[in-house]
Amino acid sequence: MIDELKMNEKQIQIKRWLNRLDEVSVKMEATWGIGRLPKLVDPETQKRWDEQNERLRNAIENQNLNLIAELVEGTIRGWNFLEKAAIENGHEKNDAEYWEVSHGDFNYRIYKNNFDVRSSAPDGVVRYSLAEIAKILEDYQLVNKIKQSLGGEVAEVKQPKDWDKTKKYEIDDDEIPF
Repeated sequence: MIDELKMNEKQIQIKRWLNRLDEVSVKMEATWGIGRLPKLVDPETQKRWDEQNERLRNAIENQNLNLIAELVEGTIRGWNFLEKAAIENGHEKNDAEYWEVSHGDFNYRIYKNNFDVRSSAPDGVVRYSLAEIAKILEDYQLVNKIKQSLGGEVAEVKQPKDWDKTKKYEIDDDEIPF
């Protein structure tokens, strides 16, 4: 919301269109795996998918609101077409025992339980269980208190350049943790 205060109306509309597409993209990638669905269709469909995404990237770069709206709608139809074609080609959706997310330089697969972490994953995928994630987050008490205070809001955490991950920072028990 704060970011939207710094944006003009056109940028806000662009962001809303892209958020709509992102919801569909995240759902499809959670269902099929990150980057997997376009690989399950014929080369001509893959080519059309890549061209669609390139046109959308260019429209975003040029901040062409009308074209972005049109291409977002087309890309959503494209996702649905890819899914239908993959199913018709006999491919199956991923097992729902894990989630995948791409962030920075890594693709992550987060499994619901420790046992499933041992299952196969594509090369280069970093695998965690929910229990491992909880153990890692335990070291970030300040972040946990902030997340708790946000009441379900998704936070974008940016660390200062001089942040030292190895240093233990004191947590003040103020009602507002920042």
